[in-house]
Amino acid sequence: MTLPWNLDAMHAVAAYRSDFLTSFFNFWSDVGDVPGYLLIITLLYTAINRALTVRLAVLLLVTICVNHILKTLIGNPRPFVVDGSWTEMWVVSKGHVESLVLEYSTPSGHAMSVAAFYTYLAAATRRRWLSVAAVIVMLLVGLSRPYLGVHYFEDILLGWLLGGLLAWGALRYGDRIERHWERLSFALKATRLVVFSVGMWAFTYFLGATAPDQPPLSIIGNLGFLTGVLLAAHLERQRVGYEVAPGTVLQKVGRWLLLIACVGATMLALSSAADQMVERASAMGHLVKYLRYTAVGFAGLLLAPYLMVRTRLAKGH
Repeated sequence: MTLPWNLDAMHAVAAYRSDFLTSFFNFWSDVGDVPGYLLIITLLYTAINRALTVRLAVLLLVTICVNHILKTLIGNPRPFVVDGSWTEMWVVSKGHVESLVLEYSTPSGHAMSVAAFYTYLAAATRRRWLSVAAVIVMLLVGLSRPYLGVHYFEDILLGWLLGGLLAWGALRYGDRIERHWERLSFALKATRLVVFSVGMWAFTYFLGATAPDQPPLSIIGNLGFLTGVLLAAHLERQRVGYEVAPGTVLQKVGRWLLLIACVGATMLALSSAADQMVERASAMGHLVKYLRYTAVGFAGLLLAPYLMVRTRLAKGH
């Protein structure tokens, strides 16, 4: 369905577009995408606080999954699809249009994720400067999306609201949920995560998804990563005992580079192998994608900490 969002407001913004502003908002849009979160999460994990980083990663992945489901349930097309102007009006490349046209618009995933992630980060750390920075990042990431023509302003407002609610829920009930989760055995955790992932895949599939790269079936990668993060964190606590502090600046830089290398190498190697082995649109392709992202979670939160401890970049058991 097409919601009666205000397309005229987006036309008004487009009238004031400039090369400088386009570069500026493209940067902030990237901050609210995977590369931006990967940078922040890896820095937090290797230099600040391991437990906080795991919680943030889980919250972010849950938020992305919820967003995919809501987009598919609401089914509101992108504004440039409704307007019909494509690249003549909006700042999207032809290749980007071809991928974005398969996605729905409401609510904004960028706005929802940035609100959940940075609200939780600011509240958990209780640093005034970080709270101010978080608000600025949320505003700029959110506003970048209507400027680029890929979301309505209403999408952003709804995304901020829902992301904030998820952060509030995580802050209020996170300790209780974690205590319950930690009492479970590894086998029970793995079973619940697989059952949950299969349920989400089936639910989103029957909502009408037709291709593995089309939301909501892009949820498969996020579910796999969530599974890998939670299971790897369990094993790492038991068998590695990675500690962020103490450590010199050089040690923390070494940890960060090692973590990036483990995640990047695993992703590249398995992506290349998967493309040669299976057809993406097949059921087997979906399974391989899930397992590939699960492996990436293990590489980041089990293999990397193990290597950090073995190379004496960090302390462990």
